[in-house]
Amino acid sequence: PPFTAVLVGDTYKMRISNIKEMGGKRTTGGFFGTIFWLALIGANVLAGLLAAAPLLKVKAPQLAAFYANIAPLRAVVGVIVLAVGVGSFLRNLVFFLAPFADLLPQLAVVAAGLFLGKELIMQIAGGTKAADALAKQQAKIDAIERYQVPIGLACLVLAVIHLFFGGIVLF
Repeated sequence: PPFTAVLVGDTYKMRISNIKEMGGKRTTGGFFGTIFWLALIGANVLAGLLAAAPLLKVKAPQLAAFYANIAPLRAVVGVIVLAVGVGSFLRNLVFFLAPFADLLPQLAVVAAGLFLGKELIMQIAGGTKAADALAKQQAKIDAIERYQVPIGLACLVLAVIHLFFGGIVLF
């Protein structure tokens, strides 16, 4: 039967596996869910590698060539990963009413995207009300930047956790 129980009168609890639109899947189900899931993992890995660059350059000198090639794109990558994080959050909120699904990877990539892409964000928003608002919040963004390496490592760890447990609450 499609219903699990009768609560009060004619109010029923329906099994989510019987709802055709959802198919019993989490927010990572379907083609677009898989694309957003992989994009969030990729954004976390890329943001983590860039944010943890000061530590990783010392610990793994063989990454020096990678960082030499990617360093000029730091601001662009920051804006892209920020957009992926915000887009993923809005997708979960609007389409699934699940604001806590994938929350930790989203927060980590948004924080990393803010300090990686802050120069480009200020340049794009220059002369607008958004630029004034960003200028007022510059101290907070600089405070986040002090934690660049821990946020980068958190992005890398959360990418691995999200790869295996993606779609559940917080991960």
